[in-house]
Amino acid sequence: MKLSRPKSALALGLLAGLLWSSGCGKAPQMAPVANIQAGAKSTVQMALECGLSEPLVELGGALTAQESDSLQKALTAYRQHSQDPKFQGDPLAELSAFPRQYPRSPVDGSLELNLGLLYRTHGYNRRSLEALKASWDFLKGSSDPRANDLANRALGE
Repeated sequence: MKLSRPKSALALGLLAGLLWSSGCGKAPQMAPVANIQAGAKSTVQMALECGLSEPLVELGGALTAQESDSLQKALTAYRQHSQDPKFQGDPLAELSAFPRQYPRSPVDGSLELNLGLLYRTHGYNRRSLEALKASWDFLKGSSDPRANDLANRALGE
């Protein structure tokens, strides 16, 4: 059955309203910075508490203690800067430095995906595309189903 234009527009409007009310399109709710304690959280917990859209998945090994510590500091800095309305710098600076500091880290693919999504949210379209491409390049061809899900998201964005 083909919908007429007014009914189609109404259906799209209702769908958009449902998506908006369910949380799609809204900024993620983030836990207070004080809840992030160095060494006490998994990378998945840290990512979710900092408001990242996708979990930080460790592929091909585990983070070293130094990588984990640096990642926690970067996530905490991002969280603090994004909550501070007086902060004038780039809230993603520390987080975006992690893949350069630790190339081929087990979380690089999922971190680049999250950076791509955050860059787009902040209006940095070129940076977003670069991060999404880096994520795709890191994740494509992996046999891990989690990596495939993240790679598909990177490619779809």
